[in-house]
Amino acid sequence: MNQRFFRDQQYVVLDAKVQIVDEYTGRVQPGRTWNDGLHQAIEARERVPLTAETGHLARVTMPDFVRRFPLVAGMTGTAREAASEFRRLYDLRVKSIPTHRPNRRRTLATALYPTSDDKLTAIVAEVRQVLRRAVHAGGHALHRGFS
Repeated sequence: MNQRFFRDQQYVVLDAKVQIVDEYTGRVQPGRTWNDGLHQAIEARERVPLTAETGHLARVTMPDFVRRFPLVAGMTGTAREAASEFRRLYDLRVKSIPTHRPNRRRTLATALYPTSDDKLTAIVAEVRQVLRRAVHAGGHALHRGFS
């Protein structure tokens, strides 16, 4: 028999119960069980009392879940770009609400560097420039763009 689950590796038996061991932390995960009868099969192999198989009472897709609500609201900076997807999947329209103040963000030109060293050199130069400006401004906060 090809065993893929080993006692004291993937699971432990504590207090006559099979308990799953988290593969990343090595900690016992009380209350977690494997699906599709696997947990009960290991319990049978270990000769401990079998637990009832847990399962889903129902499954619902995200679009079906969202459609159950008469109104849906939320805030995101990326909904406008995904408006056609919201419309197609959820039958929802995206409404943009303008900011109460003008946007102060500036879009800078894309900077490309041939090597990582060139990129790091440019970063160091920019940090030095920001620090110089802060010192000349009286050493106040180093907030870029908020002079």
